[in-house]
Amino acid sequence: MRAPLAAQYPRPAEFEAVRVLLAVQFTWSAILLPGLGRAWETAIAVAASAWIMLQIAAALAAWPLVDVLPSGGFVTLWLACLAVWGHALPPGRWRAIASAIASTFATGGVLVWYLATDLAARPADAIGSAFGPLLIALAAPSHPAVGGWLLLAALLAGGLIAWGAIQPRLNPSSSG
Repeated sequence: MRAPLAAQYPRPAEFEAVRVLLAVQFTWSAILLPGLGRAWETAIAVAASAWIMLQIAAALAAWPLVDVLPSGGFVTLWLACLAVWGHALPPGRWRAIASAIASTFATGGVLVWYLATDLAARPADAIGSAFGPLLIALAAPSHPAVGGWLLLAALLAGGLIAWGAIQPRLNPSSSG
């Protein structure tokens, strides 16, 4: 346990390990979406490794494990959304387009929020789900907003619907 010498003393960088890891996980999972759509085993391995890395980051940041469980679930739901959309879309161009959209959605919201708060006369009061899942996770890693959970649940449901609609057309022989 570290006690700061002054109220405004800068915190050591490792205390931000969870937030940095969340930013990396959200961003790179969106960029690597085409790889998540290849096999379910890959998506499961990525989700499992996300939990392990989050536990390591929590240990570095001296956070109780209970405080990172919600953000671990939030990242897992995001990875499930990406995996379902990756499986729903045909390989090649469509998965690359989905990766570009997911990357823009995940990281673009943070950029828009930063510009809005930095250039505005007064800072934004609330962080809405319109800014994407990454900003929701970074704002409160120990309890992501309900709107973020609903947003990811809607994306997952949309992916499952798209998967049910697109896959029978891609594989007509396997539909029975």
